[in-house]
Amino acid sequence: MKLFFQKKITLLFAFVITLSSCKTTTTKTIRMKNYSTQKIIQKYQEEEFNAETLSAKLKVKYDDGKIAQNVSVKLRMEKDKVIWMSASFLGFPVGKIKITPHEVAFYEKIKGTYFQGNFGLLSDFLGTKVDFEQVQNILLGQSLFQLDSENIESKINEQSYLLYPKPQSELYDIYIWMNPVYYKLDSQQVISGPQDNLKIDYDAYQKIDHEFLPKDVSIKAHHKQKKTLVNMEYKQIELNKALSFPFDIPSGYKKITIK
Repeated sequence: MKLFFQKKITLLFAFVITLSSCKTTTTKTIRMKNYSTQKIIQKYQEEEFNAETLSAKLKVKYDDGKIAQNVSVKLRMEKDKVIWMSASFLGFPVGKIKITPHEVAFYEKIKGTYFQGNFGLLSDFLGTKVDFEQVQNILLGQSLFQLDSENIESKINEQSYLLYPKPQSELYDIYIWMNPVYYKLDSQQVISGPQDNLKIDYDAYQKIDHEFLPKDVSIKAHHKQKKTLVNMEYKQIELNKALSFPFDIPSGYKKITIK
């Protein structure tokens, strides 16, 4: 249990939310159509997640170069309202996290601590500012940023459409690789400096009730001197089911802050 000292389990737990009849869909080599940027964005918007709720089980692997850990996570989401996760290690519950558009809150049982605060924690972890919608989009295979054809350019890049703002922001560069079959993301990257780089790869998707959802997500965050890798594998996804989001911080837990 030594691996679960307070700071590491806190950062892992905060980001992971921060997250049969299923058929896996992958992209074969295809002939790319020379669509306009407007057409690509239109097709992407048509494929945005429309279900009211989502539940899934995740296999999560975390590695920051010092600690490598596997965690099982139950994910529940009500679109645009709440993201809830319950994590366990070797079958033992280790904590819960609940994210709303206004707050990030979680508690972990190993040290008996809890956190309630804003999205600064996740922004620091990822190396770029994020809000509820962006965390939700990471989990759904959608863009971190709004796509507006007036400010976006595109080109064919191998087996993806590469989209990027022109000009790029003074604060960071953004690159989005769009899948040409189901118009979800193959990858997205935010570069805000030589040592601040967030890259999210979606290796495969699965179609469930007319929705394309990620099967495997790989997040690589390089912030200052720290490199972190989080892999998430989605299983047993269900949509539009009635869900509950139980979250009560146990009595006697100590509130913490994270710098």
